[in-house]
Amino acid sequence: MGDTKDFDGIVGDSPPIRAMTRTILKVAPHDCTVLIRGESGTGKELIARSIQRNSNRSKGPFIPINCGAIPETLMEAHLFGHQKGSFTGASSDKPGIFEAGNGGTIFLDEVGEMPLMMQVKLLRALQEKEIVRVGGTKPIKTDVRLIAATNRDLAAMLKSGQFRSDLYYRIAALEIQVPALRYRREDIPSLAQHFVEKISGQTGFGQPIRIDRSALDALARHHWPGNVRELENVISRLIILTQDSIISAADVENAIHSKQEQPESTDQTADEGTQSRLVLPSSICEVSAHETIGAYLRRAKLAVLQTAMDQFPNRQAAAERLGLAEDTVRKQLRYLRKPRQQSRIT
Repeated sequence: MGDTKDFDGIVGDSPPIRAMTRTILKVAPHDCTVLIRGESGTGKELIARSIQRNSNRSKGPFIPINCGAIPETLMEAHLFGHQKGSFTGASSDKPGIFEAGNGGTIFLDEVGEMPLMMQVKLLRALQEKEIVRVGGTKPIKTDVRLIAATNRDLAAMLKSGQFRSDLYYRIAALEIQVPALRYRREDIPSLAQHFVEKISGQTGFGQPIRIDRSALDALARHHWPGNVRELENVISRLIILTQDSIISAADVENAIHSKQEQPESTDQTADEGTQSRLVLPSSICEVSAHETIGAYLRRAKLAVLQTAMDQFPNRQAAAERLGLAEDTVRKQLRYLRKPRQQSRIT
């Protein structure tokens, strides 16, 4: 790939990465919307930041938002802002990210999780280049570039009515596909070394950490269902648990497979907080003044499932942590993501 400094942490020199970075340089100068597609953990936000860094908006703000992490009842206010008194708790006027992002770029991650009604309002904001705050009447002009990302099949969602075709064609003016790590295994050694240097610096290790060749080979053999994010987590674990300054193949095998081998009681486990505990968003405890109990239960259940999907490397791992069958998780997510008027809480 050459000099990676202009690509905000994108590491690798494989053909898929070289092709992707060439595409980034082609689309960056043009002030059009971009849709980034790729599996969870592939680094879609890094791609969005690289587009920003190589664009005419590089000096402007970059605001990332995860659409799956914002409650449906708060999404409009989060994007477009609100006026004082427009809802319970709105004690003052507050701009949304479209105003805060003026002159820069907004990154909507997991755009496939956006409710249908918000898709309509987002489309209007993009077409008219203006928004109206919740509770307001005055249109406010905006100047932002939108980059969206998803790990879902939006084309299939169009057919099922879960995603609007007009919004899809608007945000997918240009598409970038981020390759899964298993399709660029030759990048694993450079990625591993990158994370060793990054994490060692963050944790303040006094001595340099080195990965021997057998360890790199072991890393390259792994399937990496969680992609680059999973690799970074494994390297972090290796650095914390290594007994000396050299990471061996045995260390790698232990780090990769230790999750399945952990006993039920993990009080002495160093990585309990990151590997087994499900950390739920604080918004799950909030019930808005106009939200029915049924709507709240639906939102809370979706938040639990979505959080598990975000915090664990794949659906199987998330299902195991939740004590559910993998197929049950898939069906529940599909059911709960449907527009409310098309389904009911049971």
